[in-house]
Amino acid sequence: MDTFDIAVAQKSLWSKYPVMDATLDPSGFGSGSHIAIHCVPESTGLAVWYERSLEERDSRGLPEFKNGRYLLRFFAEEAKFDAIEFAVKVANTVSEPERLIEQLDLHARDGSLQMILK
Repeated sequence: MDTFDIAVAQKSLWSKYPVMDATLDPSGFGSGSHIAIHCVPESTGLAVWYERSLEERDSRGLPEFKNGRYLLRFFAEEAKFDAIEFAVKVANTVSEPERLIEQLDLHARDGSLQMILK
């Protein structure tokens, strides 16, 4: 479990794992093939993160896209409920896992999240 995982586990206001390999560690963090959306308080506001951890042989998403953690949007401290609502919408708007991964990859690459939320 790395520092990001510990911070998410301790501070997350809301998280969802819309795609999770059956072999994911019971703690829910740090291992296994998965994607997740997290809404986490930061020192100056709230961040909504896209966590992508797919196996190399997993063909879902953009083929050239790398695993990592990508900031989808940052909110002011006063916008707590807006941040949570945004995270929930992002994680639940697209029901097909393959399409969700592709859309999140596109946003993380070039800021096109509006495609998901339309």
